[in-house]
Amino acid sequence: MSKLFWDITGLPKFKLILTLIVLFLIGGGIIGIKIANDTRNSNNQNLTSSPAVDSESTLGFTTINPPTPTATPSPTNVRSAPRINIKVVYKGTYTHLGQTSEVVLNVPSLGGEITGTVSGACNGPVEGKYSGDKISGSANGNCKIAGVDVGSTATYEGSIDTVLKKVSLSFKGVAGAFILNDSMQLYSD
Repeated sequence: MSKLFWDITGLPKFKLILTLIVLFLIGGGIIGIKIANDTRNSNNQNLTSSPAVDSESTLGFTTINPPTPTATPSPTNVRSAPRINIKVVYKGTYTHLGQTSEVVLNVPSLGGEITGTVSGACNGPVEGKYSGDKISGSANGNCKIAGVDVGSTATYEGSIDTVLKKVSLSFKGVAGAFILNDSMQLYSD
């Protein structure tokens, strides 16, 4: 029977299917417009005004405005990432009467115990504390004076500028009968 149907219309299968689809879409669109108009008319009779419905329409369809979004409150118990207390190395050189020493300080970024060394004309370990932007501490060792190793001590205090990566120190050093009050700068890479 399907053969008879195709023979009667005289249209190829593709054109016939395409024609049926177009007719279906047009018919569905007309029915959809009719339903939308009927719904609109019944809404206009039952409602006097609605803030969520736009009164203008296109082809019988009513535009509905979405509700305005509200802000979501942020959680009050938010944890930040843990901060890591790393050692920052500051280096500087100090020269007095042609004799040069290098000072290296290992400073914990969040505060705590400072370690370090002095090497060159004077040699020895450095220790201290860092809190806030202030540092203080001491060094003990030996300094060469006229080619002779002489026991020495030094105390220091200063501040750290983490933005400029700079330590500014004032110190008092004692080697034998010699006393030296001075200052110096150390820098981080």
